[in-house]
Amino acid sequence: MLKKIDHIGIAVRHLADAAAVYGGAFGLEAGEIETIPGQKVRVQKFQIGGIRIEFLEPISDDSPVSKFLAKRGEGVHHLCYAVSDLDQAVRELKSHEMAFTGEPVIGSDGKPIIFIHPGSANGVLIELVEERQAEQNS
Repeated sequence: MLKKIDHIGIAVRHLADAAAVYGGAFGLEAGEIETIPGQKVRVQKFQIGGIRIEFLEPISDDSPVSKFLAKRGEGVHHLCYAVSDLDQAVRELKSHEMAFTGEPVIGSDGKPIIFIHPGSANGVLIELVEERQAEQNS
């Protein structure tokens, strides 16, 4: 079911601070900043070794990332795994009594996503993203 690690999501208060570390000190190239209104975040991506790191900056006080920052501070927010068919993955995981934080929504790059509740995944918030056919073949 899981095809690969798609990205690691890191909650930050300010994207510019993360860019200074990852772009400046570590020398990685910063990607474009994308606003995802449905998730109430701005995202900046960095690539390293075939894996993307996504920094998540809340754009409102009621954003899940704002709540995470208030409770835990900056740090790893979630792991994201690519799947071929999100609907099929959700059905299969529900048959294993996995709990989700909500229903599928559109995430970064216009791809369908869903989050598995940390209580069903050993304390880790897991995002599943549907990989497009062209990406599966690369």
